[in-house]
Amino acid sequence: MAQQMRAVVLKVFGPPSNLALGMVDKPVRQTAKEALVKIRACGVNRADTMQRNGKYPPPPGASEILGLEMAGEVVEACEESPRFKVGQRVMTILTGGGYADYCVVPDDHLLPVPEHMSFEEAACIPEAYLTAFQLLHLVGKMEKGDNVLIHAGASGVGIAATQLAKLGGAGK
Repeated sequence: MAQQMRAVVLKVFGPPSNLALGMVDKPVRQTAKEALVKIRACGVNRADTMQRNGKYPPPPGASEILGLEMAGEVVEACEESPRFKVGQRVMTILTGGGYADYCVVPDDHLLPVPEHMSFEEAACIPEAYLTAFQLLHLVGKMEKGDNVLIHAGASGVGIAATQLAKLGGAGK
């Protein structure tokens, strides 16, 4: 019999009032390249709200539990070349499952949480900052001194892009 954990469940697509706390099976690592993480905080971003409304389906095989970014502690380390040990603080983007007590994550998708950062702060980093980094550096090929136009500058990704562009020397 599978162990149970708490998770935010969504019975019907729609507003936040359709979310409820429920009990689901605790995830189990399927490969030696995965870690089990005790979730301490999760982020809420636009993709989460789109999934809640049925407008952004998760990829095949992803958890049916909502939640695309989280921060927590490793409780079962990856068995094959682990980068993170039990008890280590980590954060990541997920394909789903962040609104729960536990999630299973490929070890190479985990990022360390800096010591000065709370779990709540760390849970808000992955989606916005990795998206902004990808757009600025991998898609936009931003270089020091480039001017950067950021639409929706007050959004989470917009604020992250503004900060990363400044750190990268844009506009100088």
